[in-house]
Amino acid sequence: MFGGIGVEGDEFMAKQAGIGHHALTYTVKPAPECAGVSANRVAVVSPVPTIDMIHTMTTYKGNSFSLTPTLTGSSLRYRWTPSTFLDDPTAEHPGVVAIGTDMIYTLLVENSFGCQATDSVQITVYERIWIPDAFTPNGDGQNDVWTLAGIEAYPDAEIRVYNRWGEVVYHAPKGYTTPFDGTYRGEALPPGVYVYHLQTVPQKAVLRGSLMLLR
Repeated sequence: MFGGIGVEGDEFMAKQAGIGHHALTYTVKPAPECAGVSANRVAVVSPVPTIDMIHTMTTYKGNSFSLTPTLTGSSLRYRWTPSTFLDDPTAEHPGVVAIGTDMIYTLLVENSFGCQATDSVQITVYERIWIPDAFTPNGDGQNDVWTLAGIEAYPDAEIRVYNRWGEVVYHAPKGYTTPFDGTYRGEALPPGVYVYHLQTVPQKAVLRGSLMLLR
């Protein structure tokens, strides 16, 4: 005969018992007319660890940052693979130091009871930004905005576009979320040469160049 929280008949139902340490008893009678002999055991129900982290991200070559998954569970051990560019592949939130190439990092989490969870993040690394020197915002669906390939790797980028008199006609203070479409305050800008200043990250020098607006 079995007894304890989560016991149904001769089975222990872990889900019914819930997370924790549960005292179980079982009694055996050597014969019907004999007294039962009881023994005790402890059933441990441990939560399976979980991992929640972004699955894709972009950055620029040489950048350093941390991987910051959100985890549940206790007494966890961590293993990131591969260890390339990581300062500590056994840390919960390792630092990625001067990343140089595209990477896919996989995190394996294991608790003290051997329960495991895994998840991965794919990192795309841009070596540079491709800056076109002209675009044609004429509404034909082709090159209607000034497209900066790779700018998504620089979420803190600041961009200004100036007209021939040095007036700012476009400003993106933090990231290039709304591309320059050749308008200023809702009015179409005239064709001509414009100057841009692009600072990818605060500690880097400002990139300067010219841009031809064609219609």
